[in-house]
Amino acid sequence: MKIMFIIPIDYKSVGWGGVTAYTLLIAQELKRLNHKITILTPGEKNRVYKYRGIPVYTIKYYEKYKIPGERLLVKLFPMFIDRLKWIYGVYSFVYRNSQFDIIESPEWGASGLLISLYKKHKVNIRLHRSQYQYYLDNKLPINIDLLLVNMLEMISILLSSSITSPTTFMFKTHSLLTWFLKIKCNPSEVIPNGIKITNHAINKRSITPYILYVGRLEYGKGLHTLIQAFSEIKNKHHNIRLILIGRDMKTRINNAWISYKQHLLSIIKKKRMQKTVLILAQKNQYQLEKYYANCLLYVMPARGHENHPIALLDAIGWNKAVITSNTGGIPEIIKDQKSGLVFKQDNAHDCARTLSNLLSNVTLRNSIEKYNTKYKYNFNIRDVTVTTANFFTKVIHHK
Repeated sequence: MKIMFIIPIDYKSVGWGGVTAYTLLIAQELKRLNHKITILTPGEKNRVYKYRGIPVYTIKYYEKYKIPGERLLVKLFPMFIDRLKWIYGVYSFVYRNSQFDIIESPEWGASGLLISLYKKHKVNIRLHRSQYQYYLDNKLPINIDLLLVNMLEMISILLSSSITSPTTFMFKTHSLLTWFLKIKCNPSEVIPNGIKITNHAINKRSITPYILYVGRLEYGKGLHTLIQAFSEIKNKHHNIRLILIGRDMKTRINNAWISYKQHLLSIIKKKRMQKTVLILAQKNQYQLEKYYANCLLYVMPARGHENHPIALLDAIGWNKAVITSNTGGIPEIIKDQKSGLVFKQDNAHDCARTLSNLLSNVTLRNSIEKYNTKYKYNFNIRDVTVTTANFFTKVIHHK
């Protein structure tokens, strides 16, 4: 098959999120199965890169394409205008280039909108989390500009040939759209995100045991809940540290945009935990290995529409005991008391209770680690890739 993946974030940007990491990983595996893969992203220049033998085209869409009345409109609806130009940039690229059997795009970015109308290609929309849902989770201001962007994303789903999602949860958040697609008899399927499975050697614990979190530093990841929970248990477990690793994001507090990392540091300082809570800059996958290998346990305290976090799968891939909130699609990954422990979203006291339980109960922790040595194979990227390829074949032949 000739397959194109669209990622609406610059391939050369400072840090990849879970969507980009997953897309690049499955693209590699599909290439290994002898499918012809192309990746398209926005960029500062029109050029072609190579990612492990896969061509990655970047298009400089913003300056190239103009919209009537743009100077005024961009002041009123900057995100909406940016999105329209990106959508047209994708269409122009696809129109000029060779025929693809199928094109996959996440719903955020609405990249598939015009190419779905083009009708020469099958377009699969993969549900991760819409921009509107992201703003809700992070308590960012909702305005008309965002609602227009959300409209484009929903239309891109409606016009698609098929949809996939890593969880049934995300299908339910778009229940009206998925119902409409079922009426159209468009294929849809739950296909989990995947990770590379390796047989890790016995972990060498660090001298000072620590709890680990990996992901963006933002309100929607529930880090305020985690820090509050850690402050409640620090006296009982005084030899434990908390390490947060991730890219700093902007948040809006008291009508001002500020660094969320600085916001967290101010909380840590007030609670006098500077020596026990460390915030580290974003690391690549190779750099993260030693942190996963040596942590005592992993925590994902997310809130809202968190769907199928890659970092959580990575922790399971390292056979780690994990603690998560009960939000979004996470309960579809974590089986309480088996692959990890679950606490109530945004409930710091319940998070503290769960943390203390797993830190104190070595037998339970070892039991979860042993369970995850086998459970992690449910997310083997090679199996996920075969499932994806079979689904794509069904979509291509579907009329």
